[in-house]
Amino acid sequence: MANVIETLKQGKTLEANTCIKLPIEDKASIYGFVPYHRDEIDSCFGYEETVTCPPIGRANVIGDRIIFPLDGKFFRAPIFNSVSTPEEKYPVFLLYVPRFLNLPNKDKILGYKTAFSSEKPRLKGYHKYPDNIRVIDSIPFYMPLNGEFIFSSASKLRGIGNAFVIITRRLCKETGIVIYEVYNPKDVDIIEE
Repeated sequence: MANVIETLKQGKTLEANTCIKLPIEDKASIYGFVPYHRDEIDSCFGYEETVTCPPIGRANVIGDRIIFPLDGKFFRAPIFNSVSTPEEKYPVFLLYVPRFLNLPNKDKILGYKTAFSSEKPRLKGYHKYPDNIRVIDSIPFYMPLNGEFIFSSASKLRGIGNAFVIITRRLCKETGIVIYEVYNPKDVDIIEE
C-alpha cells in the first residue's frame, strides 16, 4: 500500500470515494480534499496562512464545504472531489488559491476575490499580479509552481495549493453514525483494488 502523496508522485489522480486505510487501523473512504498553502513553517495552528487549513481531527462537513473554528472565529473552505499534479496554466476565474487569500492586505492581488468568484469579472484596475500569473488576451492565467497540486470539483470551481488535507468518511463502529475526519495525506494509505 502506498500513501496518498506517494500515489500522486506516481502521476495518478485520486478521487472521492477511493478506499483508504486510516492510521487507526480502520477502513474509510475519501470524501474530498482541502488545499492550503504551506510556507516554510508547516503548521495548521495559529498562523494567518493557515486559515485555509482545517485542523486534524473530527470535521464539520456541510455539503461541499468544511467549517472549522480557529482563534475564536469560524472559517469555511471548499472540499474538492479529486487531486492530481497540474499540467499547464489555469484561468484565475473560479480558481481557489489559498495562498492569495492569505496575503497581508498591502500585498493583496487587486480584485482576486472578485476574479475567483466570477467567470467574467471586470479586469479594469487589475495591475498587481504575482510572477506566476500571466495575462493572455485579457484573461489572467495561473502558472502552477513546482510542488503544487490541482483540485477539481463537480462544479466549475478548481483549486490549487502546495499542500492539502484529506476529508475522510467512515462508519463509527460504536454508534453506527457516519463521521467525517481530517487527516494528513501522509498518514492515509490507498487500498489497491
